[in-house]
Amino acid sequence: MTQPLRNNSYFSLAEVESFYEKEKETQIDNVTIESIRFGNSDHGILDLWIYLKGDGWGQGYGGYALDDVSQTFKEEREPIKECAAILQSLTHLFDLFNCEGTLLRVYRKDYGKIFAIGHITKDIWFSFEMIFDLFRGNKSIAHPKLDDLLYPQFAHKFEKTISIKDWQWLQKKAQYNLLKEELEEGFACKEVQQHWQSICNGQLPFGFQLGEE
Repeated sequence: MTQPLRNNSYFSLAEVESFYEKEKETQIDNVTIESIRFGNSDHGILDLWIYLKGDGWGQGYGGYALDDVSQTFKEEREPIKECAAILQSLTHLFDLFNCEGTLLRVYRKDYGKIFAIGHITKDIWFSFEMIFDLFRGNKSIAHPKLDDLLYPQFAHKFEKTISIKDWQWLQKKAQYNLLKEELEEGFACKEVQQHWQSICNGQLPFGFQLGEE
């Protein structure tokens, strides 16, 4: 059995490095949290900023819209579906209500953009872009043929070897489907949900063996 995928919406360093593999000259630095701000900004959009201080430098991480900006004419726009997952994920890194001075790590471009923040000692990482990707399937979890592996009735359509890369994709897609089911309900029957969960737990489906990269 392969390594289980966490059910929570946080990531390992290996997953972060894989997601940002095209970025060059990345580095990991230690930082402390100076403050966080979660609320409506001056332009009226709900967002979250985490202000970080490194060795001789400081930078904010965040600024992504966390409410439905398409609801322009509503006095109070509804939070987007990723909002709860983002807040839940961050609780694995620090206390949201008492975080000043907390030590973290950042995975960032050399003297540039912060891609992810991580626990100071544990292999627990958070990335806004990876959360959005997980929920919306914009990049790493877009693979139409492999979608059939998520449904037990399609076992006959595949050979019995799956590459490491495809297996990692499949686990991410199963995790995405479970999170979507939890938020929206009625998306899949119990049997299919159990199948997704077994994939997240590291069980290769349909008697597959893990092949080469």
